[in-house]
Amino acid sequence: MKKENIKQILSALVLALTLTNTAPVYAYSDSKLANIEEDVEEAICKELNTIDKLDEDDLAASYERSRRIQKLISKMPYELYYDLVDEINTYDTLKSVMKDFIDKDMYDAAKEAIVYANIAQTKQEILDNFMVFCDSRNNSPSYEETSENGYLLDNLKVLDNRLGSLGIGNSLYMLDSCSQYGNYRVYDYISSSRNTIELYYFITDLEDNVIAIVSSIDNKNDYKYVKDRGVRLSSLESVLKENNLDGEIKDAYTYEEKNGLTFKISEALGDESLANNKIKSEDLYIIKVDEERPNWYSAYDDQAEDLYFITYACPYQFNDGLHVFKDLYNPDALITADENGTYGFNYRNDVTEVRMELYPSYEEGVENEFGNIMNINDYLNSVGLSDLVKDEYTMDDIDVIRNIKVTKVAKQSAYILKKADK
Repeated sequence: MKKENIKQILSALVLALTLTNTAPVYAYSDSKLANIEEDVEEAICKELNTIDKLDEDDLAASYERSRRIQKLISKMPYELYYDLVDEINTYDTLKSVMKDFIDKDMYDAAKEAIVYANIAQTKQEILDNFMVFCDSRNNSPSYEETSENGYLLDNLKVLDNRLGSLGIGNSLYMLDSCSQYGNYRVYDYISSSRNTIELYYFITDLEDNVIAIVSSIDNKNDYKYVKDRGVRLSSLESVLKENNLDGEIKDAYTYEEKNGLTFKISEALGDESLANNKIKSEDLYIIKVDEERPNWYSAYDDQAEDLYFITYACPYQFNDGLHVFKDLYNPDALITADENGTYGFNYRNDVTEVRMELYPSYEEGVENEFGNIMNINDYLNSVGLSDLVKDEYTMDDIDVIRNIKVTKVAKQSAYILKKADK
């Protein structure tokens, strides 16, 4: 940390003490507050006198400085942080949220975030510290009880931005973590793919009307005031009822169950049923798994299959870049894929414990793993079963194809065993 930054931090602390002379004493008596001021001022003077003597490249010295600064922060009465928030050069909504979130029980991380935001030089730094502050003030029951009771129904909310009103992804968002103090709630949401990490903090009032959004996309921060756009969070229970999924309502959910709900809601909203129980050839694919079990595939041996038959189901409503697919023979599988390879192909079955993740290869000379996913007609032509190619397939048709494959494997195994006996 540079000397100038340390001096700025100490100046912020001095500012807090100066403000005390005009601010109410709150819970502290005059004598106790005076003693605290004297201790902190003495420590600050000592710090300023020794700061130029310390080697900036000495990690031990840097750590010691940081420790002393934290000690100063911990000595300051929490009431002083209201004044420090007022001095932050940021949006009024963020200041109002931080002031409502201040109390005597807040961790030092929250106090430090206020001090660092006060001396920040850029909007990016201020928003960084706002997010740190909110993280340290998380008091959601779902956050504290997840490991024991799962995600509580009463705390799960759904944000519908499919019309793009908020200027973020045109999709639904499942929100499960919330901080609530005073007049505000802050819900945080994180989404990651191979290429990007998206982090959002949705600021709402107590009626869950969205007031503002703080976002961090690949560490680039932004702030939007959106109160005038009329977007409100819905309870998960109401969303399930609206989509005829009353049977999915329960007091709490495991992570796997919560994830599965996003697929069930997507399918209910998609409303794309199969006409005459037939599947168009362009919607039907097979996944070929090589005998050596490649690194993108994991499964218990007794659950492993060589071919998986999947079909397009509907758009994945919780990510506007993805589609939902269904495994025709493993209905518990949760499958998403996109067309441009940004998110690739993800297959997860928590019942059979089969996992598949396919991504396009950007390395020259490396075979594209997506080659293992083939349209059904391309597959039939490649294995000499062109006579079975159709424009539409029933499940009976697909059963025939699957059984031919199984029969071939059985015959091959019998041949190998017979040859081994000789």
